[in-house]
Amino acid sequence: IAKAKNDEKIVLDVPLLIPSRIDELCDVIVLVVADEKAKEERLKEEGKDPKISLKLNASYPLASTKKKASYVLVNEGSLESFIKKIDELPL
Repeated sequence: IAKAKNDEKIVLDVPLLIPSRIDELCDVIVLVVADEKAKEERLKEEGKDPKISLKLNASYPLASTKKKASYVLVNEGSLESFIKKIDELPL
């Protein structure tokens, strides 16, 4: 982050961004949400244990994160449709 130029965008993929207080370093926060079934399927595809990962994420209320988010994206479709949503953000 320290080496980034002023016009460069940096993306941080941090599941617990707000409780870890890393959000204080961010100009924009994009919250990505999906239903439980979609989350479980993606975690399994990544070779992760859904029960452990979902339990960790559930430890912080979604409502608190939504209040701090600049944008909320629903990711329940294809990768292509999600990328399109990202590209449409006014960043």
